[in-house]
Amino acid sequence: MKNNMQRVVGNIVILTPVIVGLALYQQLPNRVAIHFNVEEQANGFMDRNLAIVVLPFIALVIYNLLFSYFKQISILFLKEFMLWLIPIFSVVIQGLILTFALGGQIQVRLTVIWLVALIFLVIGNYLPKSVGLATKNQNEISKSVARKLGYLMVTMSLALLISLCFNPYITIIILGVFVVLILSVLVANFRYLSKGCKNDV
Repeated sequence: MKNNMQRVVGNIVILTPVIVGLALYQQLPNRVAIHFNVEEQANGFMDRNLAIVVLPFIALVIYNLLFSYFKQISILFLKEFMLWLIPIFSVVIQGLILTFALGGQIQVRLTVIWLVALIFLVIGNYLPKSVGLATKNQNEISKSVARKLGYLMVTMSLALLISLCFNPYITIIILGVFVVLILSVLVANFRYLSKGCKNDV
């Protein structure tokens, strides 16, 4: 019952910007900026009818597809964090889009980097404590991989925050480097992790 209620509330939160967008419909321009380049200049636009509903709808689909996976995480705080991650991220992004469309001043890079850094900081801190996440896999290899990923994510979150003091391209380079490092750890240990998952089934 609690999970069902949480799912309903999460869906409502994701759809809240749609209600706000419809309420402000007449004030919105015909074409709404939905994408910005590294210099925070709008370079992608969408019809306001689509801009109000498309991104929340995508978030809604992703949230419901991943809900069952997230709720199996063994660490309570991390589970709650992951369950609320998509609704909160969706509201923030859609809020930025609507604010800019209404003529407000926004700092896309600052907001997104802080949000992404917080996500990786929390996940990186709790990942080693919830080895295997949904699989409850407790072998030594999975513990080692979780620790490595945790350290990488925490380091990446700090590096991203520091990058705000420099050129935006530095942020992109840092993000790219750490994504490659994280993927390399996962790929290098894929055989062991997949074996552990099969043993848990």
